[in-house]
Amino acid sequence: MLQRKPGSRVGDFDTATILRGSMLALAATGVVATALELATLRHWTTTTQLIPWMVLGLVAVGVGALIVHPSRRSIRAVRVIACFAVASGLYGLFVHVKSNYDAAVLDYRFTDSWPSMSLVAKLWAAATGKVGPSPVIAPAVLSQCAISLALATLRHPRLVPAGALNRLLEIKPTMQHDAMPVGH
Repeated sequence: MLQRKPGSRVGDFDTATILRGSMLALAATGVVATALELATLRHWTTTTQLIPWMVLGLVAVGVGALIVHPSRRSIRAVRVIACFAVASGLYGLFVHVKSNYDAAVLDYRFTDSWPSMSLVAKLWAAATGKVGPSPVIAPAVLSQCAISLALATLRHPRLVPAGALNRLLEIKPTMQHDAMPVGH
């Protein structure tokens, strides 16, 4: 996956390649960490709770595809996976906020004040985790993993036609030294 610039030393990679690898590492780390977190929470008791497991599996497949076989087709498939995972993370965010909102009347700290609170105050309490059992930021990690995965595909060398890539790699002087006026 990592490719050296033509004429460079071993281990000397271009910035885009390093950033692409870093985004893949960030996505892979996010997948592993999120899977561990979901497992410790036993996040599999309902059908809805299985959604992040499926999305994590898809993101893991996307990471693997970019590492093992980064073809034009797999890069495009990874982008579709990333879009789906971002949407799934946003859906999870909504579900968690709604769960917290619905549980607020059962919270002893809000039992008396909840009915008189404004809608904005209720949503703020549910979204910030002041009320309810669901961690609100947790589903956003799925979106973060997906965005990292998508960023790893940006300007990927496999998306550039071979002839165009060869033309890009040719070093052409932009200005002739002998054409510059002396003294200027």
